[in-house]
Amino acid sequence: MRRNTVYGVQVCLPSSLMIGDDGGGTAILLNLADRCIYEVGMGAMDAESMELSADFLDEFLAIGTCLTE
Repeated sequence: MRRNTVYGVQVCLPSSLMIGDDGGGTAILLNLADRCIYEVGMGAMDAESMELSADFLDEFLAIGTCLTE
């Protein structure tokens, strides 16, 4: 929850929750509206910059630690 506050996730993307990051400036978000997993640069927290990673959290976890390239 701290990262959500620090990066202003709910201000910039009110229907998203940051559930992690890649350690290199990319946030991993759960969109609460569609339940999909997205990636977005922590410096570009806007809907247009979000990239779909998985349709469901289970799918994302099955992929492992691979993020979109």
